[in-house]
Amino acid sequence: MVAPRDLFEIIPVWLIVFGISTFGFMLSFWLIYDRALRLVWLGRSTVMENISLKRVFKTLWIVLGQVTVFRGLGGPVAAISHALIFWGFIIFVFSYVFFIFIDSSGWLIVDIIHQNQYTDSRSFTQIVLGTEIVRWIHIVLDIFSIIILFVIGWAMVRRWIIKPTRLSHKVTQSSDAVWVLVLTMSLMITSLLSEATFLSLTYGNELEKLIFLETLLVSIIQLIPISELLMTYLFDIFWLAHFVLIVGFSIYLPTSKHLHLFTAPLNIFLSKEGPLGTLHTPNNLEEAERFGTGYIEDFSRKQILDGFSCTVCGRCTEVCPQNIVGRKLSPMHIVQGIKSYSSEVGKFKVSDDVESNDILNSTIEKEDIWDCLTCGACIEICPVGVDQVDTIVDIRRYLVMEQADVPENFVKPLIGLEDRGHPWQGVTENRLTWCDGLEVPSIQEKGEADVLLWVGCAGAFDKRCQQVMRSFVSVLNKAEIEFAILGNEEACTGDPARRIGNEYLYQQLAKSNIEKLNQYKFNTLLTWCPHCFNVMKNEYPHLQGNYSVKHYVEFFNDLISKRIIEPSLPLDSQVAYHDSCYLGRHNGLFEEPRSIVKSIPMLELVEFKRCKNRSFCCGAGGGQLWNDTKEKKQVSHERTKEFLETNAQTVGVSCPFCLQMLDEGISSQDDSNKKNAYDLIELLDKSTN
Repeated sequence: MVAPRDLFEIIPVWLIVFGISTFGFMLSFWLIYDRALRLVWLGRSTVMENISLKRVFKTLWIVLGQVTVFRGLGGPVAAISHALIFWGFIIFVFSYVFFIFIDSSGWLIVDIIHQNQYTDSRSFTQIVLGTEIVRWIHIVLDIFSIIILFVIGWAMVRRWIIKPTRLSHKVTQSSDAVWVLVLTMSLMITSLLSEATFLSLTYGNELEKLIFLETLLVSIIQLIPISELLMTYLFDIFWLAHFVLIVGFSIYLPTSKHLHLFTAPLNIFLSKEGPLGTLHTPNNLEEAERFGTGYIEDFSRKQILDGFSCTVCGRCTEVCPQNIVGRKLSPMHIVQGIKSYSSEVGKFKVSDDVESNDILNSTIEKEDIWDCLTCGACIEICPVGVDQVDTIVDIRRYLVMEQADVPENFVKPLIGLEDRGHPWQGVTENRLTWCDGLEVPSIQEKGEADVLLWVGCAGAFDKRCQQVMRSFVSVLNKAEIEFAILGNEEACTGDPARRIGNEYLYQQLAKSNIEKLNQYKFNTLLTWCPHCFNVMKNEYPHLQGNYSVKHYVEFFNDLISKRIIEPSLPLDSQVAYHDSCYLGRHNGLFEEPRSIVKSIPMLELVEFKRCKNRSFCCGAGGGQLWNDTKEKKQVSHERTKEFLETNAQTVGVSCPFCLQMLDEGISSQDDSNKKNAYDLIELLDKSTN
């Protein structure tokens, strides 16, 4: 939009621009500080690792490319619409720099040099860039003005009439969304009117080619008997209205949910790198003044920033398995609860001497914290780098270690872990019972081995999982792999304790295991359980436990590709492969298990409607395997229903937790008794001589 030289032929435009913008932008920056950055700074400081250009490029790619907006929900129309509004916003911001601030500065310089005697009718930007370039810039602005007006109209219908599930929450139906859309529409309308009146004044000169949408508006305006002076004033009024809206918008945004326009890029820059399932490890627990996260000063600054970066889009809640089956848990509301809590505490907390209420007495309910499966679906879908799981586990640590407030269903597995080194109840066998009748070497006897097989608690003590471990040994022997086990020296990796919130018990178990593992020589630590795999590969290094950890799907897939293992016996069946959260979404192992299925003759792979990084949790993560809830609808039953919809005979898994949950789900829902659950290692064993 072209800036006038003087407003109403009296006031120099540069005086208006720099006067209003100085006040407006200073107020905007102060509001951003007061309503977000000041509160973020109340959290504990953390040392950020891996500050690199990679983070910068990742942030630019996500922010400018809007790539995370296209992650599934709402369909391509919603994603494209959001992206177009954002790109239009960026283009208009650049246009304001050129056509408002540079134009105004240019006229100030020209007036100083020429003592107000300069008579060129072209704008300063036209003089500098040339009329042809300016013309094309304006055509682009016109196109985006039209697009944005149409998109906003569609967005209003979608948000308040169609109302998809994720936009039906009270927090997503706030008046903030109305005002932002209305302000954006007003910006587009005043921009077009300003352009139209300007073109009416210059019609017939070299800017005539610039006309695009304004052709219609100019034609209408020229039919109205308006004097040139009145037209000039109308142009000044529309231009001034547009400029005041820009500054007003910048003041309003920090007071609204759209504060994320300023905070989200920083949050994305600071977001976790590496495997999704890796929790941060608090050090020096013995010296900690307080365990976990319950008060504002316990939250990391990134966790508080998450709250102010949340776009309230509802994506995380819409994909949350617990929310889908009817529980109250909503990751979006937890993150918004942190924001509300921070804002409430920030009203009166001015020093470390001021005590505040804990967050569970303020904005977040304990029931929601305990329902989390730690599946990571919320993190995966979030467009602005929010990590809900780390925060939920931190609050669990506060409840468990500081308040001793643990749901009854979680108490028994924690006691079992502390007393017996495993969470299974009513078990009389030892860790070697599963391999009775098999020749399974121990590393104590051998002293060293190429592969150390980590059996895990499920493989050692659960009857169904013991069958899988026997198939595991069979395949290793067929491949002539030199391996050994720890036997009775093996204890739980500590993953259940950690995800439930007993960080102290986790570190005890982990350090004990690390001490034992360091006594022996081996090249590869091979696991079945993805939870064991994740914690030993990604979290043991925090405690100086560094090993080459592999899950069997990558280990055996590599052997198949090298023809060391050659599945040859046909299995004439269909298998729907279920992606374990901790194997797939958390660690990116999607193709390896599918390659194993495809390597087996006549075994047809069928995909769930929700698969790979969109996979639906089995319901066992986050300690929920031991949470014997009585609700009619459970996550495992929802996933089983999806399996039955595939019409496959078998659901294939690569996780003991998933095997147990889907076994139970099939037994409760399959009236035909023809469906079953198998681990891929069992199928591989059947197909291998």
